[in-house]
Amino acid sequence: MDAVLDFLFELRQNNNRDWFDQNRKRYQASKAETEQLVDQLIAGINAFDELGPLSAKQSMFRLFRDARFSKDKSPYKNNFGGFIAHGGRKVGNAGYYIHIQPGESFIGGGMWRPDSQRLAKVREAIAEDASRFHAVNNDPDFKKWFGAFGGEAVKTAPRGYKKDHPEIELLRLKSFTGIKALTDNELCAPDFVATALTGFKALSPLVKLLNRVTAGIEA
Repeated sequence: MDAVLDFLFELRQNNNRDWFDQNRKRYQASKAETEQLVDQLIAGINAFDELGPLSAKQSMFRLFRDARFSKDKSPYKNNFGGFIAHGGRKVGNAGYYIHIQPGESFIGGGMWRPDSQRLAKVREAIAEDASRFHAVNNDPDFKKWFGAFGGEAVKTAPRGYKKDHPEIELLRLKSFTGIKALTDNELCAPDFVATALTGFKALSPLVKLLNRVTAGIEA
């Protein structure tokens, strides 16, 4: 992944169409290498979580930014990202994420900003039996890799729940994710795929739980 990181580093310094056009072959090579990595991760994840038919192309995010409604008019992102989930990244299921960016790479996953239906289902599941969620956070492998799951939260209590609910800290969450930062050396190590899969396997109890409690909701 050294060449991928080099490309992204230089793209950050030259985020314009002229430079990109001059380096399009490097982009295509970097994209292909990243897709190959994501395909390897998909194959590995299938050993402990059934993803169904899935490819890197269904999982990768575009490098090209939609800057129409942003103050930042840079035409390209400074990273490659892939969200590996049953049905692909657009469906809304919980899954596994890899972020490749010089000095800021990480692996993680879960559900980030789920739609209102999925969020309501997760909160209902927490209110009904939060022990399943605490079991994830207390799992030694999960704690080793991700500490605890979490994310953005409402300030007080979500609608329909009291501020003094015994599980209010979980109910306040709007995202349910675990994140593990990676150094550039870790990302470029020969055994990175095996290392990432070990982390994703530790994350799988959260992903499976979120998908169970939101099963049946369509995108």
